[in-house]
Amino acid sequence: MTEKQFNLQIYVHQGALKNFAMKFTHDLDDANDLFQETMIKTIRFFYFFTYSKELFLPGFYKLVV
Repeated sequence: MTEKQFNLQIYVHQGALKNFAMKFTHDLDDANDLFQETMIKTIRFFYFFTYSKELFLPGFYKLVV
């Protein structure tokens, strides 16, 4: 996955990822904090996500939990 594809995956799935964080925390501020922290981890581990588009969501969800 290229950097452009990676950014597109984040953009496309941003709503679902924020909803997942909200279900996990049950608080909007905590969910936003969790989403932000997870995005930082996602960018740090970009190489993991470059392997396959199919691994993007499972990998992201794993970082949230």
